[in-house]
Amino acid sequence: MQQKNLESVPKSTNLSKYKQGQIEKDLLFSKERKNYMHYHYETKNTCPKAIEFDLDKDVVCNVKFLGGGCPGNLQAVPRLVEGMKVSEIHEKLAGILCGARGTSCADQLAKAVQEAYQESLQEV
Repeated sequence: MQQKNLESVPKSTNLSKYKQGQIEKDLLFSKERKNYMHYHYETKNTCPKAIEFDLDKDVVCNVKFLGGGCPGNLQAVPRLVEGMKVSEIHEKLAGILCGARGTSCADQLAKAVQEAYQESLQEV
């Protein structure tokens, strides 16, 4: 993954103030993230078939659910967990169920970030 640099944001764009601010925030955040790893997790028993995210030490960002699911949840969950630590995500989301599936998108995210974090500790 390539890091962006703040100088690459044109000063005069036609983006809304929100989007321009978000881009600047993303660029600043990417400059600070030096040790992040990208992960792809195949989900089990949920509508989305996979989850992708970046892990910077124990901080999760750029969560994306892939392959279907409830549009509202698939937008809300990534926004809510952006910048959270693995332990916080696991504490809040692990064990949430969706019907009789025995799991949920949120529960699968908790499992995915925990598994990725454990894997990252073994690589050190």
